Amino acid sequence: MAVRKGGRATSLSIDQANPKNILYGHNDFGGKGSIYRTADGGETWQLVLERSVGYWERVNVRIAPSDPTVAYCCTNGGKGTFYKSLDAGATWDTLAAQPYRDSYHRGYDVFEISPISPDILIAGGTSLYRTINGGLTWQGGDTVNDDLHVDQHAFLFPPHLEGTFIAGNDGGIYRTSEYSDNRIRWTMLDNDLVTLQIYNCAIHPDRTDTVIVGCQDNGYDKFSGNEYKWKVVGGDGFCTIYDYQNPGYFYHEYTYHNLHRADDGFNWWSAKKMNGLPTDSSNNGFYTGFTDPDRSDWYGQAIAISPNNPKTLYIGSNKLYRTDDRAENWRAVASREFAANQYDVITTIAVTKESQPRVYLGTGAGKVFRVIEGKDSAVSSDITPSFGAIGRIRGIVALPENPATIWVGGDGGWQNKGVMVSTNSGATWAVRSEGLPRGGVNRLLADPDSAGTLYAGTSFGLFFTRDNGLHWYAMPGFPTVEVWDFSFDQTTRTLLVGTYGRGAIRAQGFIPPPPPPLPSGVTDLTESASQLSVLTSSTGQPTIRVRLEKECEVDLGLFNIVGQRVATLHSGELGMGTHEFGIADQPPGNYVLLLRAGGRVHPEKIILK
Repeated sequence: MAVRKGGRATSLSIDQANPKNILYGHNDFGGKGSIYRTADGGETWQLVLERSVGYWERVNVRIAPSDPTVAYCCTNGGKGTFYKSLDAGATWDTLAAQPYRDSYHRGYDVFEISPISPDILIAGGTSLYRTINGGLTWQGGDTVNDDLHVDQHAFLFPPHLEGTFIAGNDGGIYRTSEYSDNRIRWTMLDNDLVTLQIYNCAIHPDRTDTVIVGCQDNGYDKFSGNEYKWKVVGGDGFCTIYDYQNPGYFYHEYTYHNLHRADDGFNWWSAKKMNGLPTDSSNNGFYTGFTDPDRSDWYGQAIAISPNNPKTLYIGSNKLYRTDDRAENWRAVASREFAANQYDVITTIAVTKESQPRVYLGTGAGKVFRVIEGKDSAVSSDITPSFGAIGRIRGIVALPENPATIWVGGDGGWQNKGVMVSTNSGATWAVRSEGLPRGGVNRLLADPDSAGTLYAGTSFGLFFTRDNGLHWYAMPGFPTVEVWDFSFDQTTRTLLVGTYGRGAIRAQGFIPPPPPPLPSGVTDLTESASQLSVLTSSTGQPTIRVRLEKECEVDLGLFNIVGQRVATLHSGELGMGTHEFGIADQPPGNYVLLLRAGGRVHPEKIILK
């Protein structure tokens, strides 16, 4: 029997004494989890166990290193079920005693078998569980979890260190020197290990040497000068907002918009500030954010402080709310819902700096709204681009010097629509994603001292533009890591970047780099009504597309990397509309297309194959 194709391979275990004996765990995405066995190195396979599992659940299987006739497997349906084999995986029995492993984390439950005994297993989901008698009984709680961070991801019994066990979890790397003791003692090994996954970050308005970051399952971390303080506030730490007038006030969230305000510069968890919002008020609703009839997602983060008055903040669920007294009391801005469907929520908010501010909203379904508040009512408008949603909206920037210009970033990178801009308050839109990776944009930041300069946090690093988004470039020297947030201090030009996996990266006195050099004779890039794009056909041949909003003189040339013109695709007048050109008889290599139209210049890199 051939091993089943399709679905998801979730585990593989090889008999170290006879590598042809292999056990394989499989989820077919149709509700079936299976264990397959081969005794001939994969030439033939036998189905030895099949159980119902959920769509994302894993089937984990392990052969005991010290006795390959013993094997264990666990499926993650419900609380998870352990099975044991005493004949190298040919037959299986359900263990009479099962560790309690909550179903919430079943997608990454793990277990390993000790190399010195087939009877010692350590299993983990949220917490860690241990058996020392082959699964007859299990220990959990503080006996094996004291001083150990939650959410287990990876286990290791180092074969050359008898008695040593290493756990990798949301808190980092932990080690015990005697895992069979009655009570396990753990040592954290995170010294100099820079792996924090940061959702949001903030620079202190008055002391730029002080920053606070909100982290995945590590609460909020505070760094001041050379002093580092690790403060776990619940699990995940989301929004990080300083009151720019009185930075003693600091706003922070737990999941689902569980909003709190610290009044001491943020030294510890503080009182929740959701009066007037739909939330659970029992026991101060400590871990409860928005409740029915409103909704929010796990990440919350749809919150913004007004640049016009630090006492005014906005927060979004599927509705929009406002406070004018530093979150003591909230009220609805408009009665309508800002959502495309019953699952959609507001994901990001931007407020313009003007006497009658415009509030821009983005949602998880790719909708964009504009809200203008009057004396007695608010006028809201759906300003989603006519070309449709670009996926989850993650960032909106409204330019202080021109509030009608707004930049939007979202998950539409696979459509090459990760960034778009409107210069007329959302009436019309243009895509500005050339040079960005196809993977989405998490956050945008406009440089207040450099017109046309913006920064984009993407799934593949930090990118910048110096020409209002016509071309984006990877930030030189920045690691290829996901970027979730920025914070910027204009006085000292301190740029703080929050990455998802490499901690926070700070640049003081930051000056944006120039764009890469273009061929000789190319002038500074400037926006215009003409557009130049390169399409690739199914045959791999490039098609050059020029769009003109009016008739004008056009010169479209192809230049090599030293700036020499090697071909002229068009020279002379072209009418309004879209025109396409091909490139023929050029050797493979790197080139630059140069469009001169209406007195403006548009360069575009191109690779001919």
